[in-house]
Amino acid sequence: MTRVRSSLSSVISAARRDPRWLQIAFLATFLSVGLAARDFPIWHAPLLFAAALGTQLLCTRLLKLDNVGVLSAVITACGLTLLLRSDVWWIPPLAAIAAIASKFTLRIRGRHFLNPANLGICAAMLATPHAWCSPAQWGEGGLLLLWMLALGCMVAHRAFRSDVSLAFLGSWIALRAARVLWLGQGREVLLHQLASGSLVLFAFFMISDPKTTPRGRAARVAFAATVACGAFALQHVAFAHNPLLWALLLAAPLTPLFDFLHDQETRACAASSALQPQPQLSR
Repeated sequence: MTRVRSSLSSVISAARRDPRWLQIAFLATFLSVGLAARDFPIWHAPLLFAAALGTQLLCTRLLKLDNVGVLSAVITACGLTLLLRSDVWWIPPLAAIAAIASKFTLRIRGRHFLNPANLGICAAMLATPHAWCSPAQWGEGGLLLLWMLALGCMVAHRAFRSDVSLAFLGSWIALRAARVLWLGQGREVLLHQLASGSLVLFAFFMISDPKTTPRGRAARVAFAATVACGAFALQHVAFAHNPLLWALLLAAPLTPLFDFLHDQETRACAASSALQPQPQLSR
């Protein structure tokens, strides 16, 4: 009993220090639900996890990196398992390899700016018609969506990226509501459009990735609003399937641009503070 308590205490302590543990628990929960009740293909998961973890370890060894770990690879594998579908066995592991390898190769100023899972899914869909993402795979169950929303808020808050998720959802809902009003439709249509588990997963798992979102809060809000507007235009102007995924991929170059502007502003503020005369203490 003492050992069990000690192990549980260690797990809780690790989760408090690193929000990725909570994110893994969040994604693993819905992966279990999908495998048990949503007819997810069972063979996807072992291939995706093996390819993701193997690529992570190989890249770490080839580049001689220390203390990288496998948590980010597990998160990417969970995301690919939840969203990517294929009827060919080699596509899921190939998408996982591309996703993980991009973290070590596609970098700007020391950060990877492409969301790995997003890149893996989009690359697979571009490469072959045997890969797709089904937005309706989670159904429209109200209790499940509320559960996903609550856990997603908790994960995003622990990762200090709740502003991105909330800004994206606020922008997306506002755009959807404006279109419903413009077309003279009822609120039932709006609720039907928003009742999507994939939307919740995108908002609280994909777009809220701390490694691929801007550093500044204002920049993160602008980034989230840009993705929402881009996805809305892709869906209703270009009639694209999976517009959220494509919008995030196209908006990825904005992150290094926002970071550059944020760093320039920070340096300017620091230089201005250094030039200001310091108040002298009276004796």
